Amino acid sequence: MKKIAIIGFSDIKEVSNEFNNVCEQLIKHSNAKFLFYLYLSSSLFIECITRKIYWITSSKVVKAVKLPSTGKNVFTFVFALFNMDLLFIKGTTCALLFPLIRLISSKKIVFHIDHSDLNVNVRSKLTKFFLIEKIAFRYCHAIVTCSDSIKEYIAVNYGLNAELIEQGVNQIERIESTFADHKQYPFLRYMYAFCYFEEDNKKYTEVVLNAFKQTKHKYVVVIGDWNNSDYGFYLKNKFAGYSNIFMLHPFGNQRELNLVRSNAMWYIHSSATDNNSIELLEAMSLKLPVLAVESLNNKYLTEGKAAYFKNSADVNCYLDSMNIEKLRNNALALNDIALNRFDWLQLVPKYEKILEELILLNRTKVLLPSWRNTENAFVSFDTNDLKPRSSFLKTILNFFL
Repeated sequence: MKKIAIIGFSDIKEVSNEFNNVCEQLIKHSNAKFLFYLYLSSSLFIECITRKIYWITSSKVVKAVKLPSTGKNVFTFVFALFNMDLLFIKGTTCALLFPLIRLISSKKIVFHIDHSDLNVNVRSKLTKFFLIEKIAFRYCHAIVTCSDSIKEYIAVNYGLNAELIEQGVNQIERIESTFADHKQYPFLRYMYAFCYFEEDNKKYTEVVLNAFKQTKHKYVVVIGDWNNSDYGFYLKNKFAGYSNIFMLHPFGNQRELNLVRSNAMWYIHSSATDNNSIELLEAMSLKLPVLAVESLNNKYLTEGKAAYFKNSADVNCYLDSMNIEKLRNNALALNDIALNRFDWLQLVPKYEKILEELILLNRTKVLLPSWRNTENAFVSFDTNDLKPRSSFLKTILNFFL
């Protein structure tokens, strides 16, 4: 049985985290060929036990020493290097060590990247050069992403072929509301729409809120960190006074989020990009009718079977014309898409195939750019050929080419 280290599992309070979901489903559904070692900080380990995150007990959970974030990741990376057969890594903290590992070891590195790794607003030039993207992409054995736009970004900027495995969503559970829930969230007694507010979809969030401002008998619940930006604070002050608009802060646990989503009448997806596609897919998995921003990404994910809007007039038109039959047909069609395309039982074998090719076959072919070719043509070669055949100085110089 091969040992696989999972490094980068983040705070479990961060609901709908892509990498956390991947880790959970890999451990739950993977075959008996692999033994997963989930590296956690001492505090996160205790929190998992306290919150009864029972799926971690099916893996070999390794507690890392309680160190600052960067030190913890480097420590676990080095420790796993001498004890594991493969390193499954999220984040670029340890990327500086990748070239050294390729020189002294045959251990394989699978690098998982999502939007949280690219959407870092403040980076120093030194951090950009040494830690972000360049080293991680060039010196790992395989790159995995659940975003088509990230796959395209890597191909255009680095000439590398990332493996696209779409995000599964069928782990989301429907939650029936209780009397205590109705007392805590009075809007549960209404037929309400559910929506998210995030910085990259702020324009369309205001479009949605303006539409509901004009329709007092229709209700909407919007989740967002309103105090995190000037624009969020502006929206909160502008719309919080309306009785049919409920503006909530992010929930502290998955149950509360699932409760509010499960009991919504329909979901409004106010993002035009794939940065927040997971939220749309989870709504489809929960059998919610969807009204989404009209964009190529949203039409691709929903296969053109959702309702779409561009402005407040479109939202108002949808609110006036919707009926139970239309909502039911919308929900069933989208749920079929979620079951057929985004089921973890179909997606986990794709991860297993990558792991088997790297560990069991002990060889893989990766696409690296021809750094001396101005057309950035793709060159395929065996990773066994990466062993240095020149002087150490030449190897170092080639690293910076």
